[in-house]
Amino acid sequence: HGSEHSFPTRRSSDLFPDFVEKFNALLKPEEQIIPKQAGHLSTDLRIFALIRLGVTENELICSFLRCSKATVYAYRSRIRLKSLDPDSFDEQILQL
Repeated sequence: HGSEHSFPTRRSSDLFPDFVEKFNALLKPEEQIIPKQAGHLSTDLRIFALIRLGVTENELICSFLRCSKATVYAYRSRIRLKSLDPDSFDEQILQL
C-alpha cells in the first residue's frame, strides 16, 4: 500500500502539540473530545487536524483517511454543530 496518502495518527500531535486543547476550546464544554490515548487522534480530530494543515476539501480528506466523502461531511457537520460558533468554526480551525 502506498503511504503517501496515509495520515500519521501517532505523529500528528507532534506537529501541533496543543492542537487538541485549542480545538476543544472551540467546542461547548460538554462536547469536548478527549483522545483515548495520548498522541492518538480520533477520526474527528484527524479530520480537523488536516483542515488545520490546509487540507480543506472533503475529497482530499477522505483520501488521506481512507473513508467516504459522506463520512467526512457527517463528521464535519456534527462537530461544527457542537462548536461555540458554528458559522465561523472552519475559519477558527485554520487559526489554531
